[in-house]
Amino acid sequence: MEPLIELRIYFIISCLLRLVVVYYIFKLAWKSKLLQYYILGLHIFIESFIILFLVVLPQIHYYFYLLDVFLVLTFIYLTFHRDNFTLYIVILTISLLFEILTIMFYNYIGEFFHNLNFLIVGVWFTYQSSKAYLVVKDVKSIEPWIKTRYNLVIVYSILLFMGHLIFILDPSILSNFNLMTLLNIIIYIILPILEYLAWVMPESFKHWLNRNYKPFKEIMLSKKELNDIIEFLAECLSQRLALSSTASRGLLKLAIKEELGKFKQMKQIHHRELRIVINNSLYKRLRALKIQGKIEIDDLQPIIKGILKKLDEGQSLLTMSRE
Repeated sequence: MEPLIELRIYFIISCLLRLVVVYYIFKLAWKSKLLQYYILGLHIFIESFIILFLVVLPQIHYYFYLLDVFLVLTFIYLTFHRDNFTLYIVILTISLLFEILTIMFYNYIGEFFHNLNFLIVGVWFTYQSSKAYLVVKDVKSIEPWIKTRYNLVIVYSILLFMGHLIFILDPSILSNFNLMTLLNIIIYIILPILEYLAWVMPESFKHWLNRNYKPFKEIMLSKKELNDIIEFLAECLSQRLALSSTASRGLLKLAIKEELGKFKQMKQIHHRELRIVINNSLYKRLRALKIQGKIEIDDLQPIIKGILKKLDEGQSLLTMSRE
């Protein structure tokens, strides 16, 4: 389906705006060394060129969606639910099948399967990002700009599935300018803006979000060296063992240094490594404190399992708190 000339101009402008966002995301990926940021940047880059192919070679762009859906679902998996690999594979398989069906039966049903696929992906993205936000929203040690990033990503994911829902409701919006076409244009104008605010997060915007934030003195002592996920886990640990936040944080930092080495920076620690730290060094230190009578607890295993569960619930902080 050939898009209207007005939409072609809009598609090119949207593509250029998103390429600016891609540049900053790749800078963030290089700085943080996180795979999910490289995947996110590549996803937006691929989507930008899909838009160009839609303008120049409409019949080619469907093949790029195979790669794009893989990137989107992999980003969601690495950021929000990497503790459930089986679920990731099931959803990815179904999504790739939908894209293959789109290519095979396009002459008969158009983009129905493709739009249905990204509608499902958008809903899944919204569910996972909302679930992750509910875990951290009441944690006082997490700065407002990080929580705002969650909210921006949630709004982004909602608009993502709304855009494809519009295509399902009215497949002719590319060739006939109507209210649905206008709504779709508005959505895809907002998307690059949300991407920029969420992932680039300009310093002026970040400072404005943090304007009423008063960090705890304990957090200020460690400054940027302490990762937000460590604060999150320390708060969970202190609640379970009736320890102060300082003592819990100290236990975690000592366990990390013991397991990973004293030269490992907090910002370089990943989800898998934290699980190893909790299962090994943290468990040994808690057992030693129990033997010394410094903590009163009958069984440490429920404590360790509870902390591991909280780590899985709060794993998105490893991505969302990077700047």
